[in-house]
Amino acid sequence: MATDAPRSIPDPDPRKRISDNDKAHQRRTSEMERGAPQRSMSISDDTGRGIRVDENGFRTVNAAGDTVGIFQTSDGTFVIKDAAGTPMARFGELLSDPGNFGGEIWDDINSVWVKLVTGASTSWAAVTGKPTTFAPTAHTHAGSDVTSTVALADGSAYAFNNNVAGTTFYAVWVGNDGGNHLGKNTSSMRYKENVRPYGVDPAKVLQLEPKIFDRKPVRIPTPEGQEGPDQMVTGATDEYGLIAEEVHQLVPEIVVWYDDQIDGIRYDLLALALLDVAKDQDRQLKEHTEQIAALQAAVEAMGGTL
Repeated sequence: MATDAPRSIPDPDPRKRISDNDKAHQRRTSEMERGAPQRSMSISDDTGRGIRVDENGFRTVNAAGDTVGIFQTSDGTFVIKDAAGTPMARFGELLSDPGNFGGEIWDDINSVWVKLVTGASTSWAAVTGKPTTFAPTAHTHAGSDVTSTVALADGSAYAFNNNVAGTTFYAVWVGNDGGNHLGKNTSSMRYKENVRPYGVDPAKVLQLEPKIFDRKPVRIPTPEGQEGPDQMVTGATDEYGLIAEEVHQLVPEIVVWYDDQIDGIRYDLLALALLDVAKDQDRQLKEHTEQIAALQAAVEAMGGTL
C-alpha cells in the first residue's frame, strides 16, 4: 500500500510576505541605530576652526586643533583656555568658592582662582586670591587726601593750643640732616667731646639793639587738586626782637644760618651771652668795691670821713 506524500501549502501572496519582512528589517535596523550612542561629532571650516562634541563636553577649537573653550559634561561649567591650553576663566561651579556658582578667573601670579564679585558693595573678606602683603610703589597724594594723624606730625594743629602734661619737658628741635628730623636738644656730657672754655665780648652784647617790626605776609600755595588763587597770610605786627644780620656783626655765635644765608637767632643762646655780661659786671662791681674801701681807708687815715 503506498504512503501518501505530504502536501505543500500554497503561498497566497508571496509579494506581501517579502514586503512585510523588509519593513520588519527596517524597523529593527532603526531601533539598533537609535540604541547605539554617538561618541563624537565635529563641525569645522576650511581653517580647522570649529566645534567638537565628545563624551567630555562641547568644545570650541582653533585652527591648530587646540581647545580654547569647553562646556564640561561633568558639571556644566564653561571653561576658557589660553593658547597653551591652561584654563584662564570659568563660568559655572566655582573652584574658588566650592558649593557656589558664578564666574572666576585664574590669578597666574598667586596660582589661585579669583571669584568675580558683583553687587553694589563687596567686603574685603569676600575678595579671594588677594595677596597677604602689598609692595610699595612710588606715588604722590594731594595734601587734602591725607587725613590721618601722620598729617599732623608738624604740630600745626595742636602745638599752639595744647597744655603739656607730665613732669619732664623737652624743647623740640629740627635737625639739618637729610630728613630734617625732629628731636630734643641734649646737654649731657655724654653727648659731647672737645669741651673747652669760651666767652663772648660783653661790650658787644650790650650793643645789641632790640627792634619793633612787622612780619612780611606769607603766600600759601593752593593745595594740589584744588582750585583757587594762592592765599596770603598776614604776618604779625609790632613784634619785638632782634635783627639777625645786626646780631651777626656783634655776636655771630647766636646766629642761625639756612641755605648759606643768615636766617634766625638762637634766643636761648642769648642767655649765655648775657651770662658773660653779668660776670663782667660782677668783676667791675668787685673792683669798684675794693677801690671804694681803699679810698675810705686813706681818708680815715688823714682824719677825715667819706
